[in-house]
Amino acid sequence: MLRGTISARDLILADPQAGISEIMGTDLVSVPPEMDQEAVARVLARYNQVSIPVVDHDGRLLGRVTVDDVIDILEEEATEELRRRKRGSP
Repeated sequence: MLRGTISARDLILADPQAGISEIMGTDLVSVPPEMDQEAVARVLARYNQVSIPVVDHDGRLLGRVTVDDVIDILEEEATEELRRRKRGSP
């Protein structure tokens, strides 16, 4: 079960004697695997994160979506929209 997150920066700069539970963030924002990619992009932007965990209904970590993934999604959708407009489709 996903219990928290920690950036590499925070891990490197933390007191070497501190436990992970002391330095990790526990205010989690995550998305389910079935969430639409546009909705995931909005959640990522809303919380101003560089990545967001994808978890199942039991809270198990399945992966993550990064800002790079979102940029790829947005570029793909913009390209599809331009193609539709060129063909005259609504």
